[in-house]
Amino acid sequence: MKKLLFPIIIGLAILISCKKKDVPFKNNAVITCSDVRMCPCCGGVMINFESETRPYAGNLKLVQNSSTIGISERDAFPIFVKVA
Repeated sequence: MKKLLFPIIIGLAILISCKKKDVPFKNNAVITCSDVRMCPCCGGVMINFESETRPYAGNLKLVQNSSTIGISERDAFPIFVKVA
């Protein structure tokens, strides 16, 4: 009986303890354009947290190394995203 009860208890403990947590989004954002300026520290994409959709307008943040997030200059902008 103990050999049967032990795996059942372990299985129930694992099922009860594994829960996916909902991560609340901190903010909505708009990726307005690819940064195509010709300077040493340029490149990447421009992101705006104030719902401004025009390229190079408003309070922009530059996201470097945009190849890791899968967005290129050929994508259709603006891209609306949620930031966690």
